[in-house]
Amino acid sequence: MEENDQSVFVEVFGDNPVIKILDVMISGRGFDYSKADLVRCANISMATVNRELPKLIEKGIIKYTRKIGKAKLYVLNYDSSIAHDIVKLRNTIINDIINREFGSEVKPIELEPVEQKVAVAH
Repeated sequence: MEENDQSVFVEVFGDNPVIKILDVMISGRGFDYSKADLVRCANISMATVNRELPKLIEKGIIKYTRKIGKAKLYVLNYDSSIAHDIVKLRNTIINDIINREFGSEVKPIELEPVEQKVAVAH
């Protein structure tokens, strides 16, 4: 991912692998991701995914959803208050930037409940 292609979330919090993983998971709400998907979408190495993903799972921010073939799939855990707050913070940042750009109040992005039915991201 080129620097200009970074999301607002990554621009604000830095080019950190955990931020990149969270950004992919939040941006792809409704999709579940394999480790290979995270490598490709977050533009990080498999070693980094193998190091950071278990930490996010342990904290309850990301959860295992299912297995397809040999690939385990993961999704942002919307039952987690931490994950909910991270999404809310990301949305607040985006709304703030939109408001600054356009000089007026824009209706905030609200979190809608996400059914835990997930689709495979490819």
